[in-house]
Amino acid sequence: MKKYLSALLLNAHSSEGEQEFKYKAAFLNSVFFLAGVVAFGMGFIRWRESAVMGMIDFGFSGCCFALLYTLRRHKAKIELISSVALMLSFILFFAIYLLAPYNTTRVSLFFLLSASALFLKGRKIGFFWLIFILLAIMSGPLLPHVDAAYSHLDIFTTCVYLESVF
Repeated sequence: MKKYLSALLLNAHSSEGEQEFKYKAAFLNSVFFLAGVVAFGMGFIRWRESAVMGMIDFGFSGCCFALLYTLRRHKAKIELISSVALMLSFILFFAIYLLAPYNTTRVSLFFLLSASALFLKGRKIGFFWLIFILLAIMSGPLLPHVDAAYSHLDIFTTCVYLESVF
């Protein structure tokens, strides 16, 4: 309890920029750790369905732990690290969207990405991430040899929901 009270008092004396930095660092630390553990576990589960998806999950898990280590050693590069994290997350989520049609809730991962982009990069850059995400979702059914397994109505409503989150 004493630790939390002193952390609150320290935050009261920090400038707005310092607090934003602390919030981003805390967010990224927890996300890298949790996503690394979850992706590692999902790698074993998805390996049974598709070796490619299993390898992607294991690779993403390794990247999360590498980014966690990098963030702890180079805190000043938080903006670059957050950009890399967003791009890696997009690649993973887009791969799941395209390669895992058996997962009916896979499109919901883009909501996490959109919210993370808004938090980490602000409203302007978050808007560009939203456009990028919407284009990716709409391109799924248009790609050859890809079974998006979502109807046009599902894709349309997902895009509307993502826009409303923004």
